[in-house]
Amino acid sequence: MKNSSKTRNARLIAIIILHLIAVVLTVYSVQSFFTVGGDGNMSVAGAVAFRYFTVDSNILAAISSLVAIFCAARELQGLANPPWIRIFRLLSVTSVALTFLTVMLFLGPFVYGYPLMFVGVSLFMHLITPLIEVISFVWLESVGAERMKKRYMIIGITPMLVYGAVYLVMVVFTGKWPDFYAFNTGGMFGLTVVIMTAFTSGISFALGLSANLVAKKTAGNKL
Repeated sequence: MKNSSKTRNARLIAIIILHLIAVVLTVYSVQSFFTVGGDGNMSVAGAVAFRYFTVDSNILAAISSLVAIFCAARELQGLANPPWIRIFRLLSVTSVALTFLTVMLFLGPFVYGYPLMFVGVSLFMHLITPLIEVISFVWLESVGAERMKKRYMIIGITPMLVYGAVYLVMVVFTGKWPDFYAFNTGGMFGLTVVIMTAFTSGISFALGLSANLVAKKTAGNKL
């Protein structure tokens, strides 16, 4: 029992440390746009940075990380957390996982090249923070957690849909933004919407089901 308690506390402390790192990296990355103009494929200054889903998804993840830190601290005190926290965590982790996979499968090989995607703050936002979020959510936070019903997993696509609507208006309809994600190349934005919706849904379900598998193996219960 004593060893079990030590293992549990070590896991919760690891969650807190990982999420503190994620928050610090995100704060540093965002401020860099206002101080040095960013770098890599996001060499933009000031509020223009918020046009990028990469930046927005990392900010959402940082907010979610603060929630995860708070929840882990409560668990260290033997307190329970509300079930909706898991859904919010899935939503935010899906967003940064989408950022990571879009870079790895599309933007890196076909648009900007990998070197430009993994330099300076781009390295933090495209790789390190997404990996921290996924590892923590699936393999640390899911230990002993309540399992999530599949109908909640579709909620993970919400940030992508909201951002996609804004991108559609600003890039396709008004032309106020350049097509920096190359999603409208050849006027194919409609096809991009279908692909990204299906892809993001797959990510959300893959994360949710993986987390449920960990929860099941560690005696989690259904929501």
